[in-house]
Amino acid sequence: MSHRLRRHLRHLIAYANITLKEQTAFTGWFWSDLLGQVVLMLLFSAFWQAVYQGRESLGGLSAQQTLAYVLVVNTVGLVVRWSLIWEFGVMIRDGSIAVELLRPVDFQLRMYAKMTTTMLFTMGQQMLLLGLVAVLVLGLRLPADPLVWLSFLLSLLVGNAILFFFDWTLSLVAFYSTEVRGLMIFRDGIASFFSGFLIPPAIMPDWLQRVAAFLPFGQVLNSPAMILTGIVPLSEVPRILGVQLLWLVGLVLISRPAFRVAIRHVTVQGG
Repeated sequence: MSHRLRRHLRHLIAYANITLKEQTAFTGWFWSDLLGQVVLMLLFSAFWQAVYQGRESLGGLSAQQTLAYVLVVNTVGLVVRWSLIWEFGVMIRDGSIAVELLRPVDFQLRMYAKMTTTMLFTMGQQMLLLGLVAVLVLGLRLPADPLVWLSFLLSLLVGNAILFFFDWTLSLVAFYSTEVRGLMIFRDGIASFFSGFLIPPAIMPDWLQRVAAFLPFGQVLNSPAMILTGIVPLSEVPRILGVQLLWLVGLVLISRPAFRVAIRHVTVQGG
């Protein structure tokens, strides 16, 4: 068992290194994307300042809390933007899925290493640069308590894993279809809305809050952002992490057998 674990760990590190090299090779893409994120952050900030004009609070959140929340989710919003659906669709369409399935390495582990490394590397850069814009230009005040930051990072990492295993299970539709673009657009729209990227779930109508609580997307952005902005106190962090871990365990247990069933129906379209 320990030998197998060490082997998986070596594979995980190796694929993480490969992904890191890929990410550092395309600097033009990174800077153009970063510029777009800065513009989007400025627009979101102006929008919510206009919404709160003449208001003390909305949905129990003050203007300062909402603005801080919006700036945080825009800074770390990359988590919900990278989707396995397109990756699966491309691999099936060009035939590379056959090569991936024949590699002597766990396919799910390889994809998790790629997604997590991409997220951490790009987010590390964006959090630094977008964070400076948010603090210096838009007046975001960050917490000084290291426990808040530790709780935020733990929640963010678990949320990333939740989204990966949810996307993994949803992406298996690609094995039964010849085109995944529609599914990807549907997923991105639902994820952006219910994760809190567009609007804090706390100010949604009650029925939409219940829908958001039922879906896993709120565990990805909303929970970490609520921790970092102080909307929820540190005393609530164990409960939040507990809910996230329940989501993670449930999705892990579903994803593996679902893949074994779906792989029987794969049809390579290219090669």
